[in-house]
Amino acid sequence: MKILYTLFMCLLLPGVAVAQGEWDLVGFSGCSVQCIAQHPADTAISYIAIDDTVYRSTDGGATWTYAISFNNLPINDLQFHPVDHDMICALVGSGSWSDGIYYSTDGGYVWEVLFYFYKPLTLSIPEDSSSLWVVGCDTFGVYKSTDNGMTWALWNEGLTNLQINTLSHTWRSDTLVFLAGTGQGLFYRNTDSWSLADGISGMLPVVSIIHHPTAAYGYAAVGNGSYSDGIYMTTDYGETWQVSEWWVFPSCVTMTEMYDYPRDTCTVLAGDSGLGVKQSQDFGGTWDEMNDGLDNLFINALSYHRLTTMRLFAGTQSGLYRFIYESGCEEHNTPKRASLIVQPTIIRSGESIRIFCQVDENIVTDRFVRIRDVGGREIRAADIENNAAEISLSVPCGIYFVQISGIGAHAGQKIIVVK
Repeated sequence: MKILYTLFMCLLLPGVAVAQGEWDLVGFSGCSVQCIAQHPADTAISYIAIDDTVYRSTDGGATWTYAISFNNLPINDLQFHPVDHDMICALVGSGSWSDGIYYSTDGGYVWEVLFYFYKPLTLSIPEDSSSLWVVGCDTFGVYKSTDNGMTWALWNEGLTNLQINTLSHTWRSDTLVFLAGTGQGLFYRNTDSWSLADGISGMLPVVSIIHHPTAAYGYAAVGNGSYSDGIYMTTDYGETWQVSEWWVFPSCVTMTEMYDYPRDTCTVLAGDSGLGVKQSQDFGGTWDEMNDGLDNLFINALSYHRLTTMRLFAGTQSGLYRFIYESGCEEHNTPKRASLIVQPTIIRSGESIRIFCQVDENIVTDRFVRIRDVGGREIRAADIENNAAEISLSVPCGIYFVQISGIGAHAGQKIIVVK
């Protein structure tokens, strides 16, 4: 008997949502959760912002404790430093002498001001160039620092709107590209000045941008109640955009970063001010609602953990929610005569596996091999040629399943990825 791993949640059919499960209210019912920050390396540590107050969790979001209040100054953004993970930054203020970037390096117990800004809204720190910090403000545009935030200079050349709602960045080969969502249009900068991107009206606000750190794909939440509102996507590092999904009042967008090959699954999530959450698992080609369990459909923030996409939070206008995935894999015996050999079965992230397969003693040709995580989501796929395939796995540590299927036969094998 061969072991078959049936991934019953992954019915990859048109119009069927892949990520099955539901949202569960973690806490803070009746409170508007504006920001969520998950520790880049420690899945137990998270921070959220409600009005002027930061709360901290050290047990994966099960319980929360008070960290600091900024005395009636709203918190506009929370971010961990991408390299110095002990540092968390809060962008605070709505037009006072105390507005600015505050930071903590001791787990959120003591906070100090890094620099004073008027209405700071968004922060971008490239992981591979961490001395470079870029801040976007409500009224005065973009500021840049090249010395870890110690000194700053205006960086507005080419901008025609100085209300900076959101910032993102990506590497295009050796060139660092910044993206700015403003009150009127989306701008990109890969030279000495900002340029207005094509495909998004210069009259529309861009409220959220997420871009893969190195690949050409990115997504933006655009609009404030017009017929042009929606989720837009780029495939050329932010220079041109097209509508991925028409959606009125989109509020935020996020995505996984696990795709390095053309057939990798990319999950994109978008939130809306009144319509909840939608997801796409085919690079924005199709979208499905993801609202089961949500008692409030006004979404302020969405947060994936970069190491494990099973950790997904939503900040709403009435509470903090975590998405609870259904069990993804079921193991049982199967009488089908399918043979699957994977070598090795324990690897480090970035290493390759070799896959050999056979069905009923006949060489399998024109078959397909898929690799899924424990949630049932496909993260790799490859053609099998001459009975074999080789796949490189640059994925987070964990358990994964190699699965083949042919006419009348299936087989599966478990692999483990370690540090």
